[in-house]
Amino acid sequence: MRDHRYCVEQFNQQAQNEQGNIGSIAKTDTAISNPLQFSRVVSAQKQVVAGLKYYLRIEVTQPNGSTRMFDSVVVIQPWLHSKQLLGFTPVVSPVY
Repeated sequence: MRDHRYCVEQFNQQAQNEQGNIGSIAKTDTAISNPLQFSRVVSAQKQVVAGLKYYLRIEVTQPNGSTRMFDSVVVIQPWLHSKQLLGFTPVVSPVY
């Protein structure tokens, strides 16, 4: 996957679109005006489906400078020029 930052960008965009959702991770962890920043991919797996399905463990830097891990799932269908973020959830106990 060439654009690892896609998951964080999509999460930030969805969080911004859901400003009124109290359950939003971005709403509870940080202000919408201070989005998460991609740090690195910690682990990755790929599954061939109707396209490619990636399971990524991503480290982000929060606005206060601390880091946090998220598990994300992305499906890419290159022939349709399509990318879709299916999940972006915080890791409770990160294992490297």
